[in-house]
Amino acid sequence: MVDLLTPKDIREATFNEVGLLRKGYDEDEVDEFLDQCAMTITAIAKEREGLRGDDDRGAVDDR
Repeated sequence: MVDLLTPKDIREATFNEVGLLRKGYDEDEVDEFLDQCAMTITAIAKEREGLRGDDDRGAVDDR
């Protein structure tokens, strides 16, 4: 199973800065983090869709 990111993980993410010749963050670190974000969002969307499907299939009229 994929380790999902928490909101705290996203808020507190830090990246190493690249050397003196280039400004900015390490591109590989940022790309890896964005991949983790995408996997987390995909997993949550699939779980949510599954829950919606369960509601439709298991609905019981309590009247």
